[in-house]
Amino acid sequence: MKKLIIAILASSLVFCGCVKQSDYDNMKNEFELQINQQQEEISQKDEEIAKLKQEIDDFKNGPYNQLVVIRNEFDKKNYDKVVELATEMHNKFPNTDEDIKAQEIAIEAKKEIQKQLNLEEERKRDAEKIRIYNLQNTIAIYVVQISDINSVGGADVKIAWESKSEETINYITFTVECYNAVGDLISCDITGDTTKNLKITGPIHKGGGNHLIIGNKMQGSEWGEVWYNNTALKVEITKVKIEYANGTSTTISGDDLEHIMDLKYKYY
Repeated sequence: MKKLIIAILASSLVFCGCVKQSDYDNMKNEFELQINQQQEEISQKDEEIAKLKQEIDDFKNGPYNQLVVIRNEFDKKNYDKVVELATEMHNKFPNTDEDIKAQEIAIEAKKEIQKQLNLEEERKRDAEKIRIYNLQNTIAIYVVQISDINSVGGADVKIAWESKSEETINYITFTVECYNAVGDLISCDITGDTTKNLKITGPIHKGGGNHLIIGNKMQGSEWGEVWYNNTALKVEITKVKIEYANGTSTTISGDDLEHIMDLKYKYY
C-alpha cells in the first residue's frame, strides 16, 4: 500500500514536470529501500515480541514458577491441589530439580491428606458412639412376644420395657408386625392390617416401665387381641416413637433398634 502511494506521488510529480524521469527513478528506489528497511525492522520487532512472550510464558509455566505455586498451595493447606500440580510438573518436567522437590512436597501433602482422613474417620466413630449412647439412653426393651391366642384367633402381645431417659416421657408407640411359623408376615383377618401401633401413656420417668423380674421371667405391658389370625406365632418391633414432656420426640427404627433391645427374659 505504501509503495502504491509513493508511485502515485512520484508519477504525479513527473506528469506535472516537477522532476525528471531519472530523479523520479532515484526517488522511487530510495523510498522503496526505506520501506523495505522499515518492514524488516517491524519483522524483527515482531520476532522480539514473540520471543519475549515465549520467555514470559516459560517463566509463568516453567518448572521454577510451578514449584513456587506448589509451595504456596501447600502453605494454604490445599493438599489435593498440591498433588495435582506435582503430577503435572512430573509430566512436563520429569526429573528436573524442581520436579524432584515438587514430588517431595507432594509426599508431605499426601501424608497431610491421610491425617485429615484419619481425623474425619475418628470424628465419625466418635459421633456414632455418641449417637448409640443417646439411643441406649432412651428406652430398653427386654421382651417382645405373643403371649396368648384365644379361641377365635385373637393374639395378645406383651412388651417388657424400661425408660432409660433423663427426660420425662409422655408417650411411647411401638409399631409391630406379626409372623407365622414359617416366617411369613401375616395380616389381621378382620382389618387386613400387617402392622399395629401399641401405645403407652405416661408420664414415665427414668427407670419407669413394665419390667418386673421374678426369677428369670419378666412381666410386661399387654395389649389384647392385636391381631385376629390363629397362625400368629412371633411378633417383632419395627419402630419405636418416644414423645417427651419437653415437646421433643425420638423415632428409632431399622438397625438402630438393636441398640435398645435386650431380649433375654421370658414372660411371667
